[in-house]
Amino acid sequence: MSVAPLLFVVLAACHDLSAVPILAGEHCAPARDEDVACTLDGDTFQVGTCGGESVRLLGVAAPEIAHNESEVDECWGPEAAAWLTDRLAGQTVRLEFDAVCTDTYERTLAYAWILEDDGTEVLLNEEIVAEGQARVYADFDDIRLRDKLYAAQAAAVSANKGLWAVCE
Repeated sequence: MSVAPLLFVVLAACHDLSAVPILAGEHCAPARDEDVACTLDGDTFQVGTCGGESVRLLGVAAPEIAHNESEVDECWGPEAAAWLTDRLAGQTVRLEFDAVCTDTYERTLAYAWILEDDGTEVLLNEEIVAEGQARVYADFDDIRLRDKLYAAQAAAVSANKGLWAVCE
């Protein structure tokens, strides 16, 4: 059997073809696993070592926290940062990419997947929005998992979770 018919059989068995990398659109880099070293705020963490590569969760925006004396925490900023710190403690994440790999601050933009103890995979970008710890970042309306993030946000708003209960 040649490769083309075999590929067709494999793809035909997939229920969600957006999960198949060759059909999901352009990717700026291949997926990779990384150990989380520390978090910087509610939507950014570092991998490898603290001070290492900064990863910004693609498509989400958590409220800001003060990084120096002249700044002020936004509503729910400290809570979102604490939630992400707790969620990522001791985790290894699989980073997956979309068409753009870095932002204007040279942070890596990625979807972060966590493998749970029961074998399920959780998309952290979706979870953080679903839990009301962040909003969908509207400037990324062209990302491939946009619909998943907007659905999570609608559920969080409807359930009055996290920042939606306090800040909105």
